[in-house]
Amino acid sequence: MKEIIVYQPIPLALLEQLKRTFKVTYVPNYRTSEREQFEAALPTVQGLLGAGLFISEAELAKMPQLEVVSQTIAGFDTLVVEDFVARGVMITNAADALTDTVADLTLALTLAVARQLPAVDRAIRRDEWFKGPLDTAEGLYGTDVYGKTIGIIGLGRIGTAVAKRAHAGFGMKVIYHTRSHHLEAEQLYDAVYYADLAGLLSTAYFVIMLAPYNDETHQLMNETAFKTMKKSAYFINVGRGKTVDETALIKALQQGELAGAALDVFEQEPIAANHPLLQLPQVVVSAHMGSATAASRARMISDAVTNLTAALRDTA
Repeated sequence: MKEIIVYQPIPLALLEQLKRTFKVTYVPNYRTSEREQFEAALPTVQGLLGAGLFISEAELAKMPQLEVVSQTIAGFDTLVVEDFVARGVMITNAADALTDTVADLTLALTLAVARQLPAVDRAIRRDEWFKGPLDTAEGLYGTDVYGKTIGIIGLGRIGTAVAKRAHAGFGMKVIYHTRSHHLEAEQLYDAVYYADLAGLLSTAYFVIMLAPYNDETHQLMNETAFKTMKKSAYFINVGRGKTVDETALIKALQQGELAGAALDVFEQEPIAANHPLLQLPQVVVSAHMGSATAASRARMISDAVTNLTAALRDTA
């Protein structure tokens, strides 16, 4: 019977399912009270299931029998993929399970920043409905989303789902920048491909960052990029925090080079409460919650269990 470590909380039914097939070390508190149990299982483990575990090359060497890492999330940010490839270790993720959920949040953040919903909410809670900015309301006038041009950087599964919603639900013109043409999006959503990022940035009223993080996309949105955008444009990041130079973003917002920004991800997480971004009224934030619905998280864990089981059976 192959051995696996499950290092995050999962539903009891899925845990029991795994136990019928594998010898399971279940250590959802591996960082604290269950660390010793976790370490003891490493030398003979064949499969890992969970998220958020940083595995260095030295730690990987402690797992000579490791065959599969099944991530319950979409990304591989905590893993040095090359190290696993060199050892012949398979990595799987649960990207398919969260596509629509993240796309929903992307549009929610777009609407929230365009219509200044958090600012309106705060004003009402201060009893300013008929006073101050809400008396004339002009100070909190928003921007229409319907019919505007949305520029999507990174048209993968989530980007395509955003394009679908933007086109069908809001009558938006979809433009996108990625490595190659996405013919399905062009046919279904009239999406227009921009090989040149600067061209997209200068055209879109809403720029959506959904590119994966790698050497090529590190701080892709820098001072030059923000200066290229329209002053009436909004920047929304639901991809990876390190694709953005936050210092440049802050400068652009402070100098009125952008209308606003909505951010679900940051260079450092959690973001500090006194961070300059959080002092700007035209910024809307979320807490890296793209997949944070009960149904989505359940699907992600279920998919990870399925992936792990299939992978280890294939290597039996």
